[in-house]
Amino acid sequence: YTTAIYDSSYYGPVAVINNGTATANSIGGQQGATANKAYAAGIDTFTYDSGSAAPTYILNTGSATATCGGTTNSAYGIFEWVEGGAMTLINSGTITATAGEAKPIYCGGNRGPDLVINSGAITGNAGSKGGWALGVENDTSTPNDSFNQITVLNSGSIWHNNGLGVALFIGTGLAVISNTISGSIYGGLEGIAAENYPGNVTIYNSGSVAASSSNNNAMNLGSGNDTVYLRGLPTVTGTMNGGGGTNTLNFQLAGILQTVNRVPAAQGTN
Repeated sequence: YTTAIYDSSYYGPVAVINNGTATANSIGGQQGATANKAYAAGIDTFTYDSGSAAPTYILNTGSATATCGGTTNSAYGIFEWVEGGAMTLINSGTITATAGEAKPIYCGGNRGPDLVINSGAITGNAGSKGGWALGVENDTSTPNDSFNQITVLNSGSIWHNNGLGVALFIGTGLAVISNTISGSIYGGLEGIAAENYPGNVTIYNSGSVAASSSNNNAMNLGSGNDTVYLRGLPTVTGTMNGGGGTNTLNFQLAGILQTVNRVPAAQGTN
Protein backbone atom coordinates (compact mmCIF):
# COMPACT_ATOMS: atom_id res chain seq x y z
CA TYR A 1 0.00 0.00 0.00
CA THR A 2 1.33 3.39 -1.00
CA THR A 3 -0.11 6.87 -0.59
CA ALA A 4 1.36 10.31 -1.17
CA ILE A 5 -0.98 12.36 1.06
CA TYR A 6 -3.08 10.78 3.80
CA ASP A 7 -5.35 12.82 6.09
CA SER A 8 -8.03 11.52 8.48
CA SER A 9 -10.09 12.99 11.29
CA TYR A 10 -12.71 11.89 13.79
CA TYR A 11 -15.32 14.52 14.75
CA GLY A 12 -13.73 17.28 12.74
CA PRO A 13 -13.09 18.51 9.20
CA VAL A 14 -10.30 17.72 6.77
CA ALA A 15 -8.98 19.98 4.01
CA VAL A 16 -6.27 19.15 1.47
CA ILE A 17 -4.98 21.66 -1.09
CA ASN A 18 -2.54 20.29 -3.66
CA ASN A 19 -0.89 22.81 -5.96
CA GLY A 20 2.07 20.58 -6.70
CA THR A 21 2.44 16.86 -7.33
CA ALA A 22 1.14 13.96 -5.24
CA THR A 23 2.42 10.68 -6.66
CA ALA A 24 1.96 7.17 -5.29
CA ASN A 25 3.53 4.11 -6.91
CA SER A 26 3.09 0.62 -5.51
CA ILE A 27 5.20 -2.15 -7.03
CA GLY A 28 3.29 -4.92 -5.23
CA GLY A 29 4.03 -7.32 -2.39
CA GLN A 30 7.07 -9.54 -2.66
CA GLN A 31 6.12 -12.59 -0.62
CA GLY A 32 3.43 -14.32 1.42
CA ALA A 33 -0.20 -13.22 1.40
CA THR A 34 0.64 -9.89 -0.25
CA ALA A 35 2.65 -11.30 -3.15
CA ASN A 36 1.88 -9.44 -6.37
CA LYS A 37 -0.84 -7.34 -4.66
CA ALA A 38 -0.68 -3.57 -4.86
CA TYR A 39 -2.79 -0.57 -3.85
CA ALA A 40 -1.95 3.08 -4.40
CA ALA A 41 -3.66 6.42 -3.76
CA GLY A 42 -2.29 9.83 -4.62
CA ILE A 43 -4.50 11.59 -2.03
CA ASP A 44 -6.49 9.64 0.57
CA THR A 45 -8.81 11.30 3.11
CA PHE A 46 -11.35 10.01 5.64
CA THR A 47 -13.52 11.66 8.29
CA TYR A 48 -16.12 10.41 10.74
CA ASP A 49 -18.84 12.10 12.78
CA SER A 50 -22.09 10.71 14.14
CA GLY A 51 -23.84 13.81 12.78
CA SER A 52 -22.63 16.04 9.95
CA ALA A 53 -19.72 17.89 11.58
CA ALA A 54 -16.82 16.27 9.73
CA PRO A 55 -16.81 17.65 6.18
CA THR A 56 -13.96 17.08 3.75
CA TYR A 57 -12.59 19.48 1.14
CA ILE A 58 -10.00 18.69 -1.53
CA LEU A 59 -8.70 21.23 -4.05
CA ASN A 60 -6.32 19.95 -6.72
CA THR A 61 -4.73 22.43 -9.09
CA GLY A 62 -1.63 20.31 -9.62
CA SER A 63 -1.45 16.55 -10.22
CA ALA A 64 -2.56 13.55 -8.20
CA THR A 65 -1.28 10.28 -9.67
CA ALA A 66 -1.35 6.62 -8.67
CA THR A 67 0.21 3.64 -10.45
CA CYS A 68 0.43 -0.03 -9.51
CA GLY A 69 2.45 -3.05 -10.45
CA GLY A 70 1.69 -6.64 -9.52
CA THR A 71 -1.22 -8.70 -10.80
CA THR A 72 -3.92 -7.85 -8.23
CA ASN A 73 -4.06 -4.10 -7.92
CA SER A 74 -6.16 -0.96 -7.58
CA ALA A 75 -5.04 2.62 -8.16
CA TYR A 76 -6.84 5.78 -7.02
CA GLY A 77 -5.70 9.27 -7.90
CA ILE A 78 -7.96 10.62 -5.12
CA PHE A 79 -9.92 8.61 -2.54
CA GLU A 80 -12.16 10.90 -0.47
CA TRP A 81 -14.76 9.63 1.99
CA VAL A 82 -16.75 11.47 4.66
CA GLU A 83 -18.86 9.50 7.11
CA GLY A 84 -20.81 12.41 8.55
CA GLY A 85 -20.67 15.67 6.62
CA ALA A 86 -20.38 17.39 3.27
CA MET A 87 -17.91 16.16 0.66
CA THR A 88 -16.33 18.65 -1.76
CA LEU A 89 -13.78 17.91 -4.47
CA ILE A 90 -12.59 20.61 -6.89
CA ASN A 91 -10.13 19.78 -9.67
CA SER A 92 -8.56 22.11 -12.20
CA GLY A 93 -5.40 20.03 -12.57
CA THR A 94 -4.82 16.40 -13.53
CA ILE A 95 -5.88 13.26 -11.70
CA THR A 96 -4.64 9.96 -13.13
CA ALA A 97 -4.75 6.29 -12.16
CA THR A 98 -2.98 3.46 -13.98
CA ALA A 99 -3.37 -0.18 -12.93
CA GLY A 100 -5.21 -3.39 -13.70
CA GLU A 101 -8.13 -1.71 -11.93
CA ALA A 102 -7.93 2.07 -12.30
CA LYS A 103 -10.22 4.49 -10.45
CA PRO A 104 -8.87 8.04 -10.69
CA ILE A 105 -11.52 9.36 -8.26
CA TYR A 106 -13.67 7.57 -5.72
CA CYS A 107 -15.51 9.93 -3.40
CA GLY A 108 -18.68 10.34 -1.39
CA GLY A 109 -20.13 9.96 2.03
CA ASN A 110 -23.11 9.88 4.34
CA ARG A 111 -25.19 12.50 6.19
CA GLY A 112 -24.30 15.33 3.82
CA PRO A 113 -24.16 16.46 0.18
CA ASP A 114 -21.47 15.50 -2.33
CA LEU A 115 -20.08 18.11 -4.75
CA VAL A 116 -17.54 17.50 -7.53
CA ILE A 117 -16.39 20.36 -9.79
CA ASN A 118 -13.99 19.43 -12.59
CA SER A 119 -12.41 21.78 -15.10
CA GLY A 120 -9.24 19.73 -15.47
CA ALA A 121 -8.45 16.21 -16.67
CA ILE A 122 -9.47 12.98 -14.94
CA THR A 123 -7.95 9.95 -16.67
CA GLY A 124 -8.14 6.22 -16.02
CA ASN A 125 -5.86 3.71 -17.76
CA ALA A 126 -6.86 0.18 -16.77
CA GLY A 127 -6.24 -3.39 -17.70
CA SER A 128 -8.88 -6.09 -17.81
CA LYS A 129 -10.53 -5.14 -14.49
CA GLY A 130 -11.59 -1.72 -15.76
CA GLY A 131 -12.89 0.71 -13.14
CA TRP A 132 -14.18 4.24 -13.60
CA ALA A 133 -12.88 7.77 -14.04
CA LEU A 134 -15.17 9.46 -11.50
CA GLY A 135 -17.14 7.43 -8.98
CA VAL A 136 -19.46 9.19 -6.50
CA GLU A 137 -21.42 7.46 -3.74
CA ASN A 138 -23.98 8.82 -1.29
CA ASP A 139 -25.46 6.43 1.24
CA THR A 140 -28.58 8.40 2.11
CA SER A 141 -31.68 6.26 2.59
CA THR A 142 -34.22 9.11 2.32
CA PRO A 143 -35.83 9.05 -1.16
CA ASN A 144 -35.14 12.14 -3.28
CA ASP A 145 -33.44 13.93 -0.40
CA SER A 146 -31.98 17.24 -1.66
CA PHE A 147 -29.77 17.63 1.46
CA ASN A 148 -27.83 14.50 0.52
CA GLN A 149 -27.71 15.40 -3.18
CA ILE A 150 -24.88 14.38 -5.48
CA THR A 151 -23.81 17.24 -7.78
CA VAL A 152 -21.23 16.85 -10.57
CA LEU A 153 -20.28 19.95 -12.58
CA ASN A 154 -17.93 19.14 -15.46
CA SER A 155 -16.32 21.55 -17.91
CA GLY A 156 -13.16 19.50 -18.40
CA SER A 157 -12.30 15.93 -19.41
CA ILE A 158 -13.47 12.76 -17.65
CA TRP A 159 -12.05 9.71 -19.48
CA HIS A 160 -11.57 5.98 -18.88
CA ASN A 161 -10.19 3.61 -21.47
CA ASN A 162 -12.33 0.52 -20.79
CA GLY A 163 -14.52 1.26 -17.77
CA LEU A 164 -17.09 3.88 -16.78
CA GLY A 165 -16.82 7.62 -17.27
CA VAL A 166 -19.01 8.89 -14.40
CA ALA A 167 -20.47 6.28 -12.03
CA LEU A 168 -23.10 6.89 -9.32
CA PHE A 169 -23.58 4.38 -6.51
CA ILE A 170 -26.18 3.38 -3.90
CA GLY A 171 -28.28 6.09 -2.24
CA THR A 172 -31.78 7.32 -2.97
CA GLY A 173 -31.14 11.06 -2.88
CA LEU A 174 -31.19 13.39 -5.85
CA ALA A 175 -28.29 13.48 -8.31
CA VAL A 176 -27.46 16.19 -10.84
CA ILE A 177 -24.78 15.93 -13.54
CA SER A 178 -24.02 19.01 -15.63
CA ASN A 179 -21.67 18.66 -18.61
CA THR A 180 -20.98 22.03 -20.24
CA ILE A 181 -20.15 22.81 -23.87
CA SER A 182 -16.43 22.32 -23.14
CA GLY A 183 -16.97 19.18 -21.10
CA SER A 184 -16.42 15.61 -22.24
CA ILE A 185 -17.33 12.36 -20.48
CA TYR A 186 -16.09 9.10 -22.00
CA GLY A 187 -16.10 5.52 -20.80
CA GLY A 188 -14.97 2.56 -22.84
CA LEU A 189 -17.86 0.62 -21.32
CA GLU A 190 -20.37 3.38 -20.42
CA GLY A 191 -20.26 7.16 -20.39
CA ILE A 192 -22.58 7.93 -17.44
CA ALA A 193 -23.43 4.84 -15.38
CA ALA A 194 -26.22 5.26 -12.84
CA GLU A 195 -28.01 1.93 -13.17
CA ASN A 196 -27.04 1.14 -9.56
CA TYR A 197 -28.44 4.45 -8.28
CA PRO A 198 -32.19 4.26 -7.46
CA GLY A 199 -32.66 7.98 -6.80
CA ASN A 200 -33.84 10.54 -9.35
CA VAL A 201 -31.05 11.65 -11.70
CA THR A 202 -31.03 14.84 -13.79
CA ILE A 203 -28.46 15.28 -16.56
CA TYR A 204 -27.75 18.55 -18.38
CA ASN A 205 -25.53 17.88 -21.40
CA SER A 206 -24.19 20.61 -23.67
CA GLY A 207 -20.93 18.83 -24.47
CA SER A 208 -19.92 15.26 -25.29
CA VAL A 209 -21.03 12.07 -23.57
CA ALA A 210 -19.78 8.90 -25.20
CA ALA A 211 -19.11 5.20 -24.91
CA SER A 212 -16.61 3.27 -27.00
CA SER A 213 -19.18 2.55 -29.70
CA SER A 214 -22.75 3.41 -30.56
CA ASN A 215 -23.77 -0.06 -29.33
CA ASN A 216 -22.77 0.71 -25.74
CA ASN A 217 -24.54 2.96 -23.25
CA ALA A 218 -23.66 6.63 -23.34
CA MET A 219 -26.08 6.93 -20.40
CA ASN A 220 -27.43 4.04 -18.38
CA LEU A 221 -29.83 5.18 -15.66
CA GLY A 222 -31.52 3.41 -12.77
CA SER A 223 -34.99 2.87 -11.34
CA GLY A 224 -35.69 6.51 -10.42
CA ASN A 225 -37.56 9.15 -12.39
CA ASP A 226 -34.78 10.58 -14.54
CA THR A 227 -34.58 13.64 -16.80
CA VAL A 228 -32.01 14.32 -19.53
CA TYR A 229 -31.65 17.77 -21.10
CA LEU A 230 -29.75 18.01 -24.39
CA ARG A 231 -28.77 21.65 -24.82
CA GLY A 232 -27.09 23.60 -27.59
CA LEU A 233 -25.34 21.26 -30.01
CA PRO A 234 -24.22 18.33 -27.87
CA THR A 235 -22.84 14.98 -28.99
CA VAL A 236 -24.07 11.69 -27.56
CA THR A 237 -22.36 8.53 -28.84
CA GLY A 238 -24.15 5.43 -27.68
CA THR A 239 -27.55 4.51 -26.31
CA MET A 240 -29.41 6.63 -23.76
CA ASN A 241 -31.01 3.97 -21.54
CA GLY A 242 -33.51 5.46 -19.09
CA GLY A 243 -33.84 2.28 -17.06
CA GLY A 244 -36.95 2.08 -14.86
CA GLY A 245 -39.18 4.84 -13.54
CA THR A 246 -40.79 7.66 -15.49
CA ASN A 247 -38.15 9.33 -17.63
CA THR A 248 -38.02 12.47 -19.77
CA LEU A 249 -35.78 13.46 -22.67
CA ASN A 250 -35.86 17.22 -23.20
CA PHE A 251 -34.38 18.81 -26.34
CA GLN A 252 -33.19 22.41 -25.99
CA LEU A 253 -31.13 22.52 -29.16
CA ALA A 254 -29.52 25.60 -30.69
CA GLY A 255 -29.69 24.32 -34.24
CA ILE A 256 -31.15 21.43 -36.24
CA LEU A 257 -31.19 17.92 -34.86
CA GLN A 258 -28.91 15.95 -37.19
CA THR A 259 -29.30 12.25 -36.49
CA VAL A 260 -31.24 9.92 -34.20
CA ASN A 261 -30.11 6.30 -33.93
CA ARG A 262 -27.61 7.07 -36.73
CA VAL A 263 -30.46 7.97 -39.13
CA PRO A 264 -31.03 11.54 -40.41
CA ALA A 265 -33.66 13.19 -38.25
CA ALA A 266 -36.97 14.17 -39.86
CA GLN A 267 -37.38 17.94 -40.04
CA GLY A 268 -40.75 19.32 -39.07
CA THR A 269 -43.05 19.54 -36.13
CA ASN A 270 -42.00 16.13 -34.80
